[in-house]
Amino acid sequence: MRPERLVIPISILLLMLPPTALAQQCEMPNMMILLDRSGSMHWNGCTSNTKWADATGAIDFIVSNYDHALRFGLDMFPSDDGCGVGVVYVDVGINTYSAIMSGLASHPPYGSCIGMTPLAVSLAALNQYRQLKDPDRRNFIMLISDGSDTCAGSPNSDPVQAASDLLAGGVRTFVIGFGSGANPTVLNNVASAGGTGSYYQAGSQSQLQQAMDQIIAEALVEICDDRDNNCNDQVDEDWPAKGDLCTEQVGGCVAMGQLVCNAAGNGLVCNAQVQPSQEVCDGVDNDCDGVIDNGFPDLDGDGWTNCSDCCDSGTEAMQGCTGATRASINPGATERCNGYDDDCDGAIDESDPQLGQQCGSTDEGVCEYGSRLCSGGNLICIGEVAPGDEINCDDLDNDCDGLTDEDEGPEICDDGIDNDCDGLVDGWDDDCGSACVPGQQRPCGNDAGDCIAGIQTCDENGLWGPCEGGYAGSEEVCDGRDNDCDGDVDEDDVCGSGDECEPGEQRECGSDVGECISGVQICSSEGYWIDCAGGRGPVPEWCNALDDDCDGLTDEGDLCDIYEVCLCGDCAAPCSAGECSGNFTCVYDWCVTDPCCGINCPPGEECDDSGRCVDVCETGGIQCPEGQDCRMGICVNADCYTPGNECAEGQRCVEGVCQSDPCFGVDCPDGQYCRAGGCEDLVCAACGAGQVCVEGVCTDSLCADMICAEGQICVDGQCAADPCQGVYCPDGSVCIDGDCSADPCEAVDCPDESHCQDGYCVPDEPAQPDGGVDAGPDGGEDAGADAGADTGADTGADPGADQGGQDAGDAAGDTGDQGGGDGCGCLTGGSTRSQGGWLLLLLVLGLAALRIRSP
Repeated sequence: MRPERLVIPISILLLMLPPTALAQQCEMPNMMILLDRSGSMHWNGCTSNTKWADATGAIDFIVSNYDHALRFGLDMFPSDDGCGVGVVYVDVGINTYSAIMSGLASHPPYGSCIGMTPLAVSLAALNQYRQLKDPDRRNFIMLISDGSDTCAGSPNSDPVQAASDLLAGGVRTFVIGFGSGANPTVLNNVASAGGTGSYYQAGSQSQLQQAMDQIIAEALVEICDDRDNNCNDQVDEDWPAKGDLCTEQVGGCVAMGQLVCNAAGNGLVCNAQVQPSQEVCDGVDNDCDGVIDNGFPDLDGDGWTNCSDCCDSGTEAMQGCTGATRASINPGATERCNGYDDDCDGAIDESDPQLGQQCGSTDEGVCEYGSRLCSGGNLICIGEVAPGDEINCDDLDNDCDGLTDEDEGPEICDDGIDNDCDGLVDGWDDDCGSACVPGQQRPCGNDAGDCIAGIQTCDENGLWGPCEGGYAGSEEVCDGRDNDCDGDVDEDDVCGSGDECEPGEQRECGSDVGECISGVQICSSEGYWIDCAGGRGPVPEWCNALDDDCDGLTDEGDLCDIYEVCLCGDCAAPCSAGECSGNFTCVYDWCVTDPCCGINCPPGEECDDSGRCVDVCETGGIQCPEGQDCRMGICVNADCYTPGNECAEGQRCVEGVCQSDPCFGVDCPDGQYCRAGGCEDLVCAACGAGQVCVEGVCTDSLCADMICAEGQICVDGQCAADPCQGVYCPDGSVCIDGDCSADPCEAVDCPDESHCQDGYCVPDEPAQPDGGVDAGPDGGEDAGADAGADTGADTGADPGADQGGQDAGDAAGDTGDQGGGDGCGCLTGGSTRSQGGWLLLLLVLGLAALRIRSP
């Protein structure tokens, strides 16, 4: 049996609340009272008793006081003097009190001890009652009986199964055993199968009324179902994180969604849907198994699948990829100068171990060493100056033997050499006669290929002058001509690989890696590919956050001066004591110009030009359909923060929901303000030295006189990084300790020369030097006074928080400062609930905890 406990009925307390306010947005669940009117409810051993009168009185009290919050109906059994199934005398609906009381008066229990108790069939019949299948509200049955099922021989005679079937259809069954004749085992089983735990036991009208009151309290408890179940003008208020962004990850796949009510209505679940797909070779875990690009075959058995191995079968269309070489070509191989892409990085011969090594025989005399370069699949020596024939009279060691002009001696006639280094070759003064007669002319050069013969003239010394008036040709190029006049056309592979093509044919050339842009090669009229045109090739890498040399890497190598590093596209110098001058910002101890350098924004946000993480809706140009609003990069249902959906007069927008404004129409005296419907004085009006205002109370603090630099706050007397630096919070919330929380100032309007802090109105601080923090035109003093133009929030360049520092007198709790308020980011609206809703919530939760179950 259930022990008794004195409880104040919730119905009496609810009378203190305005019924119309509760009925406006309340879910109003359906509550069908299933009442036993068998003979035992009026007779006890054929002797009259008072159970029917007690039941009628309790129902009278409960329905009259709750019919503004629930839709009551009345079903009574039996419907005849035997096992007749229960009949619905009053359909569930609003304002049914009079009809229910009339039904009770018109259909008392059967007299002379007759009338059976068909529990099972009466419960089963209600499973077919359409009004209890309402999908827009919760549906309950309140069974009141003084005995067990006495119609066990009839069809559907198992009341436990009937309650289970009702629960499967969305109808929960509460059970009250009235009087000593109730069977605890049966009624407990019915309540358990009906989804309500265990039954209630009552032995008098007061106990019956108390049990019904507790059932009503449980029926009105708020659950997570997008409805106002407890009639406090709020929906799912016990789950403040509902609607927040969330992610679901399966393997390497991540999907974004929102927190929504779970199926049980007792918590939140992320509605993000991860959609696996067939794995493709793209660097992404498409099938969400946690492994990227898996499941592809390794045809050549070299440990690399054909997803990453550019030569897995030996039939790929790439130079050098054959059946004999395929096992040696893979991403783990060493690149060699052989004309193949050995390491499958898309580049050929770019990193042979010998590249750049010294080559050549000597650097004596005019000779120089060269460097090895890969060309056409062969290592060649580029830049080498090799020994040559000694040239007399040039003061150089041409043959690189350590001697200069060692062949100087008597002039030898007719050898065409100035042997004695007198500036004349076989000249008159060497008694060699003359090579020619002054003024004499002769053809020179040749007319082969593109060359044109010229004329040589004999000078006054009898020496032939230079060849003039002709064309000696040029370096061979791929144009179908003999440019160098050697009798051969387009020799030395000047036309690329030498492969033939159809004149006029075109193909893509170059690369699209990094900043490079591929171009087009055209087949010449001679059937050779000419140079790549119309694209952009690689250039030397420099510090600009771009891949200039198109090698797949960005800003690699030593690109900056000594003592500098390349960071975020800047050649950055070290910070000085954590500070940088001009437009530079100190990031990782280096001064950079990019305000987003080093900032990693959370999902749904991105870094803007000021270095703040902001909602991508502000920067991404996202267009949402009608009735939705863009927040954190996704479209959500519009609420009262959405332009055009503002709350009506007399209401405030609190966390996206319009609520009654308890301060609407309240006119407070000068110097006071309205808070939760009442007028209050300003708090912290006279805090002493070394104190700050915390939640409306003057509190001793080591941070009272601290001034911290931008991006820092005072913690225990020391300047530390501000956890709210760069944190963007949506409407109705502010940053507190690095997290977005409900704004305590949203429902508070402060009078002139005061501002909201921690949900209370405090006086504005007097103008004080900012220690250079403001660094504005007021020379560090908020234009002489914070009151008036600043309206208590330092409006202007320092968005209410002096760029993260404090005005040498601001409260230490001045952290976050979102939205312009010194300490709480005060905006309009708020989180304070209406008095009626607040009281109802406390009563329902408190009284529901008093429910006592029988063993």
